[in-house]
Amino acid sequence: VAEQGRKRRAELEFEQKSVKAEEDGRVALIEAETKSEVMKFTEQMKLERVKTELDTHRVTEVAKAEAKSTAMKIAGELAAEEEIIKAGWQEEQMVCEAAVT
Repeated sequence: VAEQGRKRRAELEFEQKSVKAEEDGRVALIEAETKSEVMKFTEQMKLERVKTELDTHRVTEVAKAEAKSTAMKIAGELAAEEEIIKAGWQEEQMVCEAAVT
């Protein structure tokens, strides 16, 4: 009877240790999954920040290029207008000179 009691006690201790080990394993798994989710979320936020920064940079560069293009176009139009005015003035001068002679 005493031996059966020791055997039963050993079985119960083994079962308790097994349950405790399984519990510890599940807790460790849950902690690892939680840590993994946090890391994933953190990396996704970093990615979103980088995407936003790249989009901002792209928009800024496009705006700069458009502004430069517009400035060049205006400068060209002004130069063309200036040449037209000069040509008109020279034409009038030539007409006046021709009328005098």
